[in-house]
Amino acid sequence: RGNFPKRNRIISGISLGVVCVEAAEKSGALITCDCALEQGRDVFAVPGKVDSMTSKGTNKLIKQGAKLAQGIEDILEELDLETLNRSPNGKVQTLLLDKNENLVYTLLSSDPRYIDDICRESGIGLNRIAGILLNLEIKKFAKQLPGKNFVKI
Repeated sequence: RGNFPKRNRIISGISLGVVCVEAAEKSGALITCDCALEQGRDVFAVPGKVDSMTSKGTNKLIKQGAKLAQGIEDILEELDLETLNRSPNGKVQTLLLDKNENLVYTLLSSDPRYIDDICRESGIGLNRIAGILLNLEIKKFAKQLPGKNFVKI
């Protein structure tokens, strides 16, 4: 328990920002947000029900000036991640992708790829592939077309 504040200070220090999804008035998440502010990082908060104990901390953060995060687009736009994903020569940098996301990304192209083909070629199950493709869409690396087809952006 005593190591969490130290660990969270390191995490916030190497991050572009932190997102507080849920926090009571006295929460370790708020300690991390304080660390992020001290380090000049962006702090985002997801609003919650005003009568919920687990939303009091996040709602207070918003009241104190944290950036409102109602969806991933708010965060991507504020951090200008769409720009960060591309190198100066226009090639997409995949540093923001984990191993499986990177594998699936390499299987995509500008030609539509059917989800079952991606499963077969990657060796990853359908449920997991669906999650990976959703993450790639959120990170603006892929786009879903009708019929469960996907293209690289």
